[in-house]
Amino acid sequence: MPADLDHPRALLINGTVGSGKTTTADAIGTQLRDRGVPHAVIDLDWLRNAWPAPVGDPFNDLIGLRNLES
Repeated sequence: MPADLDHPRALLINGTVGSGKTTTADAIGTQLRDRGVPHAVIDLDWLRNAWPAPVGDPFNDLIGLRNLES
């Protein structure tokens, strides 16, 4: 399957904690890689993974947004 880099697409996966979002994203990433399709799997949990959390931002939301902007 040739990549259509002129028309990028996004697949957003959301759901409750522990529902399998990361597992699903990884499986889709593997399938795309196996087919030679350029892609990126971006897990927002990893973009917010920092300790200690800043005062006033217990879930590291601001760090996640800054990393996403990068």
